[in-house]
Amino acid sequence: MQNTIKLKIKNAFKANIKPAICLQTIAIAIALSFFYLPATEPFFTSLAHLKTTYGIYYSIISTAIFGGLLPYLIMLFTKQIHFKPISQLLFYCALWGSMGLIVDIFYQFQGFLFGNNNDVGTIVKKVVLDQFVYNIIFAAPVTTLCFLYRDNQFRLKPWLKCINRKLFTEEIPILLISTWIVWVPAVSVIYTMPPNLQVPLFNIVLCMFVLIIALLNKPKPETNVTA
Repeated sequence: MQNTIKLKIKNAFKANIKPAICLQTIAIAIALSFFYLPATEPFFTSLAHLKTTYGIYYSIISTAIFGGLLPYLIMLFTKQIHFKPISQLLFYCALWGSMGLIVDIFYQFQGFLFGNNNDVGTIVKKVVLDQFVYNIIFAAPVTTLCFLYRDNQFRLKPWLKCINRKLFTEEIPILLISTWIVWVPAVSVIYTMPPNLQVPLFNIVLCMFVLIIALLNKPKPETNVTA
């Protein structure tokens, strides 16, 4: 059992190290351009204005687009959507739109708790609460259960049969390790940004993460395809 788990962790690390490096490069480049490249100021000002003007509605819609719609379209065009395409489109948009709302509220809560300075101490506190409390208790289990429902073609009975001890003692912990490889450095960069730019940067990283994972996955043969 331990050897199997170790092998899965090793495979998870191998699968995520390249996406992690790509995402950290992108996130750092965005942050550096914000702080040190004056030519990008109009772009960031526009994003900040949109976030300030529309608040949580911006977070819902933008996260649904960046985390759901755009990756879905790429997966559709690369023939990685093998069943119920309309249901999957609605699933991705609804899931990530909801997560956009939750992330916005969570970021605001962290700002209330720790302030919005970008000093090392504040960033470390936010990263720890984000990745080792919020992610463990809520984000990883919820997204795992949601994607498990999708993998079972949105059928309730097969989905319920997959919710077992192994899911919570093996599959979700392995998912967490994969998540930390990518997102611990990513959120460290996100929390350096002003509050009204944190969700926009989260959206960009999320979109690139989903796209990279999708493009690295080889299309599987279609089986049990339903309309």
